[in-house]
Amino acid sequence: MAQETRDRERGQLVLISAVTIAFILLGVVVVFNGVLYTQTLSSSASGQTVSDAERTAAEVTQGVLTVAEQRDQVAVNSSNSGPLLDDVEAFLDQYQNRTATNRPAIISSNTSTVDGTYATANLSAERNVSGADIYGVAVTLESGDLNGSDLTVELDRSADVTISEDGGGMLKIQRNGTSCAIETGGEPTTIDFVTGTIHGAERTTCSASKLPVTTDADLAVTPSPGADGIQLEVFMDGSASDDWETDEDAVVAIKIGLEYTTNDLTQSRTLEVPLPLGVSDS
Repeated sequence: MAQETRDRERGQLVLISAVTIAFILLGVVVVFNGVLYTQTLSSSASGQTVSDAERTAAEVTQGVLTVAEQRDQVAVNSSNSGPLLDDVEAFLDQYQNRTATNRPAIISSNTSTVDGTYATANLSAERNVSGADIYGVAVTLESGDLNGSDLTVELDRSADVTISEDGGGMLKIQRNGTSCAIETGGEPTTIDFVTGTIHGAERTTCSASKLPVTTDADLAVTPSPGADGIQLEVFMDGSASDDWETDEDAVVAIKIGLEYTTNDLTQSRTLEVPLPLGVSDS
């Protein structure tokens, strides 16, 4: 009888232990799944934040480029940059109000200028810039200026963009297997290699002509023999050599500090938008 009692107690103890272990394992599984769910939500929110932030940056950059393209002068000195900054800030205010219900929502912004040099030269020979931050490069030419030859723009010693003419008033712009055909319409055509914008018979864009803003870079713009009348413009942080026609202080980019909220967090970001070229002095 005593043996049966001991066996029964031992069996009850084993059952209680098994039930306890089962509850512990169930708790671990619930906690683990909760952690995974939280991490998944966090990762999803983080990925969405990056996507939204990049979209906001792209929209602000495009808006500032559009505003800067309307300025009256190509070279704006920092001492008289007030009207340009006012126009940029007016756009940012409008953008902030229009996207107030979006996420991320911009809650504040500030603008300042990045100062450098505006230099121009006639491409009667190769023009070079060494070890400079290149914010803008553009060439202006008319039908026949290439005289059947090519024009090459090299940034950091790689043959990035080649421009040729087919003889019928069409310019062909080539880069890394991508090309665009541009109708000049017999008018002067300016190719802005930073924004990828073509100003001529009509305003258009060409991805083959778009080069990135490059720091501490070497720039070489080389016309083939016989080319004449082509004008080169450069925004940079250095100085041009003595054989360039123009070398003056100028604003080369607009710096924009953004503060925005997303997923109940406040974040900050700074954008540098290079001033577009292809702007005619009024």
